[in-house]
Order: sequence, then C-alpha cells, then structure tokens
Amino acid sequence: MADFGLAFMKTSIHEGGYSNDTNDRGQETWRGISRKAHPTWPGWAIIDATRSDPQFPKNLAAIPELQVLVEELYEAEYWTPLTCDSLTQPLADRLFDVAVNMGLRRAAIFLQVGLNVLNRDGKLWRELKVDGQLGAASQIALTKAMEHAESDRLAECVRFQAAARHIEIALTNPTQRAFIRGWLARDAA
Repeated sequence: MADFGLAFMKTSIHEGGYSNDTNDRGQETWRGISRKAHPTWPGWAIIDATRSDPQFPKNLAAIPELQVLVEELYEAEYWTPLTCDSLTQPLADRLFDVAVNMGLRRAAIFLQVGLNVLNRDGKLWRELKVDGQLGAASQIALTKAMEHAESDRLAECVRFQAAARHIEIALTNPTQRAFIRGWLARDAA
C-alpha cells in the first residue's frame, strides 16, 4: 500500500547534507546517516575519499552513488523491518521518519503504545507488551487496527509521542535544545 519513494522524499527534507556538530548525539552524519550508528556503511568510504576536495562537503550532493547508498540503507534498515509497505501511506511515512530520526526500536515502541491506547480496552485486540519488538502479537494488532480504520489515529499517536520525546530530550539535556525547533517542525510535518 505505502510507497517507500514517497516516504523517503518526505523524510529527506529533514535530513540535510553533511554535518559534524559536536552537540549532535549522532556526531558525523550524511543525510541523516550517523557514522556512529552505521560505521560500516559504504558511503563513508566515498565521503572520506572526497575530503581533500576544496568543495567538501558541498561536493557530496553531486555524487549519485552516495544518494543511492542512502536510499538503500534507509529502505533496508528502517522501512522493511517496520513492514511499512503494508501500511497506509500516512502511517508508513510517520513510522519511517521516527525510525530514521530516533531508531527502529523507538518507532516500534511508539507504534505499540498507539496500538494499546486505541484497542478500546482490549475489545479490538489484545494489549501488547511494549518492548520495541514487532512480533506476532504486534502484527496481529496492527492488522486489526488497519481493519478498523485506525491507521490515521495511529499515525497521530506516533507523531505526538515523537514530539513529547523531543521535548523530553531538550528538557533533560540542554546541549540538545539547539535542535528542538527543527525536531518540532519535523514532528508537525
């Protein structure tokens, strides 16, 4: 149902180019891919090979292979594990974006919490253990949520949790407050 290309375009708006901000917990990143989280990603070899170019890091945007590697990683590491292609586009967009921004486990937790609050006190599906693992029970609940037209509400539950998490991060770690406006704009998109 959902299209990876559409979700990727939306998320890409929030994942700029090259960054190596010491306050960014991801540290060195290209298009949202953190070297810290993905040290063996093949794109780093391309980036490292172009550092001596006087146009670095602006030159990176003109390397098509780098863009292909970004898309491949995002699809394999975030889209596919969340089975986003079986979801409605709005829910897939939201889950995918949260996974890219906060990690796969956090996206799964937000989804499980959303499923639990929308289950009408267990009348539509069983209460889930919120563990960040999308096992059989989570998949059953998700299927039933889709059958009951809860996809849009579920996407909103995920969105609100992402915004709350961003606010929590900014409150508990003042070095991260520089990013809050961008995070909230992302959550509202």
